[in-house]
Amino acid sequence: MADPIPDLSHLTHLASRWRPLVAALVAALLPAPALAQKASSSDEGCLGCHAGLAQRSAEHRSYSTGGCSSCHQPDRGAEGPCKGAAKHWTTVVGDGKACLSCHASAQSAGGGERTVHSAVRLGQCLGCHSPHRPKGETLLAKGAALCLRCHGVNSKPKLKLAVDPQAKGTHAPVEGGDCQDCHFQTHSSASPMHLTEPVPGLCMGCHDKKLQETRHPPEAKGECLSCHDAHGSSHPKLLKEEGDALCLRCHAQPGKVPARAVIDLKKPAVHAAIESGGCATCHQPPHAGTAVKLLLKPASQLCFDCHDKPTEATHAAVRQGKCFVCHDPHSGEGPLLRQAKLSCVRCHSPESLVPRKVRHAPVTEGRCTSCHFGHKSKEKALLVEAPGALCLKCHDKKSPESPAAAAVGGPFRLDLAKANVHPALDGGCDACHVTTHSGDQKRLLTKAPPELCYDCHDRKDATPFVHTAVKQGQCTVCHDPHTADQPALARDSGAALCFRCHADDLTGRNSTHAPAAQGKCLACHDPHGSANKGNLRQGSGDAVCLSCHAQAVDAGKNKHPAVEIKGCTGCHDPHGAGGATLLSTTVPKLCGECHDQQDGLHVSTIGGGHRISGVPDPRRPGKELSCASCHNPHSSDSPKLFRFGADTMESCDGCHGDTTGKHPELKDLVHKNRER
Repeated sequence: MADPIPDLSHLTHLASRWRPLVAALVAALLPAPALAQKASSSDEGCLGCHAGLAQRSAEHRSYSTGGCSSCHQPDRGAEGPCKGAAKHWTTVVGDGKACLSCHASAQSAGGGERTVHSAVRLGQCLGCHSPHRPKGETLLAKGAALCLRCHGVNSKPKLKLAVDPQAKGTHAPVEGGDCQDCHFQTHSSASPMHLTEPVPGLCMGCHDKKLQETRHPPEAKGECLSCHDAHGSSHPKLLKEEGDALCLRCHAQPGKVPARAVIDLKKPAVHAAIESGGCATCHQPPHAGTAVKLLLKPASQLCFDCHDKPTEATHAAVRQGKCFVCHDPHSGEGPLLRQAKLSCVRCHSPESLVPRKVRHAPVTEGRCTSCHFGHKSKEKALLVEAPGALCLKCHDKKSPESPAAAAVGGPFRLDLAKANVHPALDGGCDACHVTTHSGDQKRLLTKAPPELCYDCHDRKDATPFVHTAVKQGQCTVCHDPHTADQPALARDSGAALCFRCHADDLTGRNSTHAPAAQGKCLACHDPHGSANKGNLRQGSGDAVCLSCHAQAVDAGKNKHPAVEIKGCTGCHDPHGAGGATLLSTTVPKLCGECHDQQDGLHVSTIGGGHRISGVPDPRRPGKELSCASCHNPHSSDSPKLFRFGADTMESCDGCHGDTTGKHPELKDLVHKNRER
């Protein structure tokens, strides 16, 4: 059986690399067209000093055809040998560029898309080639190690690319001195850096290509050298840097990667996984993988490796594993939120959240998490607590001063420690308020007052005379709708509540009505409405007065006409007055408004008439004599309203003593007081 034909396909790649080198060798061995003469006997003089140049295997074609004078000019003196101090002084072409007189095509080989080796472009041929008899082929000075003469770590001049074949972490071809595995060792090349094949095809000649469905963009674009150093590195796998520092070379620089892939570790919050384990905590090795963004697992599973998976009612985004909708997996505001405020509107449209004109303050300010959990909750709509308790987290005066509570103004905070609490609160805030995001009424009320109040309380605006505040629906002017120290949730006690709107007619008065002074306004007035003018509880002003003062007013059978015509308020102020007994002025002046007693005298003309003012009242110590000393201003059994006696003379006996014999018990109080 014939021997099998050997499989030489693995040599195809190497043959493609060596083909340009073989062509260069053939070109170098061809006769130089500019050289025509053979070596002359004058070369023997040169070899007398330079015999070592003729003892090597390879030979420069110019020397074999034209001798030393092909490149050098003789410089002999009259009596001695060559006295050239340096070889470049004696070359046919100066400045070390003699080679180009024959090999000019090497320097101009960069036409089209080809790149010329920098040493060739600068005419530094002798950096790589020996001009006489080198040890290696193509007149190369040091064969495979030649590249390191310029590109080694200790080379001079210092180049941007410094390679150390002995260093730890060196690329295998570099370590073996096989630069030609990757680079053409010719004067020019059609690829950058004289690569035998463009990247990534060159790399894939030795390294397996990653074919997973998700590929790292630099790997997919063939940009292997973005992460790897092609010659050597102190980091594993020839990486330019190790760990997160390598990733951040691109991902910390806006513009190098898409905006969504930029990582800003200066934000207020940084993912703990990055701080503790770095990028590899969540991402696969950076070539390719099966999950998006090269994650170790799909996001819906990966996050729950560290975070508890909710088992209760959950946010739809959590349930669907869309953690990155709200959170930035690297860094962000607060708990890695993509936005400090209003991140919810990424999914929830403002039109659906706040369709009404009056908005709950946290919604307007983007403080959604003041009321809602972002992941799970036992309550409906992911509320952080049951609705009633939730409202009190911010609106209870004694709740902790959280940022949310601090944002609630004083008028909107409740003090549940007060003596009286609105019974409606027992059923929760939603008895009066809309507990969603927006409403049509101020303070998010379900209805406008007073209609809202009348859902539970009897209407107070159907009477003929309605308190103005009630008529305007301003129930809360007098009542606190939540809690108060006063009965009926009154905002203040006694007259102070009324004086919030009504003028204070008690302070500074000489006399005040006792109920008014005690703040018992409601003893006479109905605070909501009444069938009587002034919201009086009784049918008229007199009826209200008589409910307390009937005995004093109705004691006699004869009534003072003023009481019947003008009523009690004809003479008295019902709240407070500058005169005694709630009178607007002194008794004589008040009586004089109806009775002609302008001279201050009365009854008798004897001695100028009886005084009715300016002297003490004999029967009422401490008071001044007035009309009311003799006459009852309300009623009496006497036709002339005398306080004592049936006629004028008997009335006088009350002060001057018994003159008729009918009342011997009466004493002369006038003289008795004078004697004192």
